[in-house]
Amino acid sequence: ICTKDSEHFFVWCYILTEVKYEEERALFKNEEIVLRKGQLLTTAKEVASKLNICESKVNRILKKLEIEKQIEKCYVKRG
Repeated sequence: ICTKDSEHFFVWCYILTEVKYEEERALFKNEEIVLRKGQLLTTAKEVASKLNICESKVNRILKKLEIEKQIEKCYVKRG
């Protein structure tokens, strides 16, 4: 992670600081869901906005982290 560009590092740090360290309830589209330890509910658009990085770059970084098995994307099922 540290040998990649700074934006890659910032996204990785954001994920590490924002994941849940214990079970927590959250609202998603007016529906209560449970976030388990190690999970994070966010979007690439939200990460890009918070870190001031282009959304397409955030998507590329997340895809690379997923390929490297550093993260696993899960999708919330819609009603």
